[in-house]
Amino acid sequence: MPRKIKHPTSRNPVVIAVSRDIARKVFAALKTDAGLHAYLGNNSIETIATAGKWMWIVSEAALAKGMQISTCPDLSIVAGANSAVGDMFLNNDPLDKHRQAIISGLAAAQRIEGKLTTKELMEAALELEKQLYGKAA
Repeated sequence: MPRKIKHPTSRNPVVIAVSRDIARKVFAALKTDAGLHAYLGNNSIETIATAGKWMWIVSEAALAKGMQISTCPDLSIVAGANSAVGDMFLNNDPLDKHRQAIISGLAAAQRIEGKLTTKELMEAALELEKQLYGKAA
């Protein structure tokens, strides 16, 4: 059963359009930063912050939409990459140890993203903010 993420929404079409445009730009910047850190970087903390955040948002949106790890290979790849990010954080592992898993996870997240709407990604991003900081930003 898909998870429902509920947040207050605006009915003003201009506010909705502007919000989605801003979200698309923020997501594009986050994906670019995540890719640069994963492919070229040596900073584990920045990779955790960018790649981990982007893959979590995509996987949360996919799960909320009803996708399942057991039936979506790309979601399984993202879950494995998220696990690698968690290992880097918990064990202070070097990026090179998990670089290929994270790169594969980012590629899978990009394929999943094509099946999601901006609204679904925005709702997942708000959920992440709520979990990280106790409230939506």
